[in-house]
Amino acid sequence: MNRIQEFSADINFPKFTGLTIVSKDSIKFDNSIIIIQSTDSEIIKIFELGLVFPDLVFGASIMGDKYEFKRTFSADTLSISNVSELHFPNQRPDTKSFSFLLWQKNIANPSLYIFELTNETANSKTTIKTFIEKAKVTAFGFCSILI
Repeated sequence: MNRIQEFSADINFPKFTGLTIVSKDSIKFDNSIIIIQSTDSEIIKIFELGLVFPDLVFGASIMGDKYEFKRTFSADTLSISNVSELHFPNQRPDTKSFSFLLWQKNIANPSLYIFELTNETANSKTTIKTFIEKAKVTAFGFCSILI
């Protein structure tokens, strides 16, 4: 997570502002779709609210030692599973870290992504639902391919 935070420093991650259509296990973002499996419904709100969306996943690429966010404007379908909260010791109550697996066509093993949300008004008693509703992405990145 420290490496992802370093690479994400000074980046203002956007929130998706286009058309979002939510159905049972998928969310359509303009021309792209994310299919989400094996994830708690409260955590899926991260995607429904446009905090994490296809262009963020595809557009955050490593350029030297920094991330450069680029809009891709491409239609594609992402299969994501196992979105879960990570619990780190000494994590402040205004930040929460999460991970997910991205499954790609023609690749047997998933890619692991890690991201951090920050809610400046949160405290230790804030529910996950309230935390997510007022959060913004403050760190995001590819971690590894799981073998």
